Amino acid sequence: MNPYSTLCDDFGAYIYYNSKIDLPSAREPVLHFFNSLKKAFPALTDFDHRDSGDFVLEEDREQGSYRWVTLESRRLCAGYLNPPSLDAADQLHEHVLEVAPYHLDLSALDCEALDVLYAFDFVYQGNHDEVVAEALGMTTTLDRLVQMPGSKVINYEPSLMLALDDACRLQCRLSVETRTSAFQVRTGSFPEAPISVYFTVRQYWARSPHKTFVESFKNQRRMIADLIDNHVIPSVVRPTAASSANAPVIRFILTSPCAGKARPQPAPPKERAVIVEPEDGAGAHSPRVPSSVSGGISQEAWVLVDAPTPRFVTEIRHHELDRSE
Repeated sequence: MNPYSTLCDDFGAYIYYNSKIDLPSAREPVLHFFNSLKKAFPALTDFDHRDSGDFVLEEDREQGSYRWVTLESRRLCAGYLNPPSLDAADQLHEHVLEVAPYHLDLSALDCEALDVLYAFDFVYQGNHDEVVAEALGMTTTLDRLVQMPGSKVINYEPSLMLALDDACRLQCRLSVETRTSAFQVRTGSFPEAPISVYFTVRQYWARSPHKTFVESFKNQRRMIADLIDNHVIPSVVRPTAASSANAPVIRFILTSPCAGKARPQPAPPKERAVIVEPEDGAGAHSPRVPSSVSGGISQEAWVLVDAPTPRFVTEIRHHELDRSE
């Protein structure tokens, strides 16, 4: 059983292998790799080659719970959205990390880092940033700013990175992503969209104590479970869930063609889903990937660690309403 399914609207478990050099893109190694995955997981039936050059193999997304694997130019990604159990997600990730080195010639020499990420989505129709600020709180100084007459929170996305060893080669990152713009706050028109909580454990591979990627994954998996269960859920996930559930709901009314295009979507009973889709259908892989998050600890780049937003994709690109607007 998935112990996190009752805590949020959507839960996803993901891995990212980050390479220092380009990964294979020739027909033979790519097809051999994905065919081996299809044999191990027969439900992986939908294969695609994106305009971006990414190769994608995924299960039927209409089921609400599905696996996917993506081969990008310098990343190998795999994930399980709403897995029936954490063991099921582990089985996919361990298999991908076990067979990929043989089919794609992965090695410890060209591996930059291995990420294990868990993502929690909370569907909310209203000002996401106010909900997060209320749920996670602020320092006394910042709280006084928020209480200024006439002020409204339009961007509050806490992020924290920690080193988990003396060499700073094992790190974790907690980040919250909101999807409210200044335009929406100004007009009072809010689409139903997820507030996302991401938690990643990253192992930089140079001088890594682990002999194989599977061995490293198992260690990171144990660590992420401990940190999430003892810290992230009680301090971040539960308060965010409670705050979004108790906040007043603001109805989404479309008043302009450029404000987005929504269509109802069947969903599990616990989910209130209105999906806003792009017209071009483009994407980095099946579940959409946010833009790369850059930063650094000890002068090391923390490349993309944020997971896909499973079901919600903004279409408000005409404005792409800047928060500073």
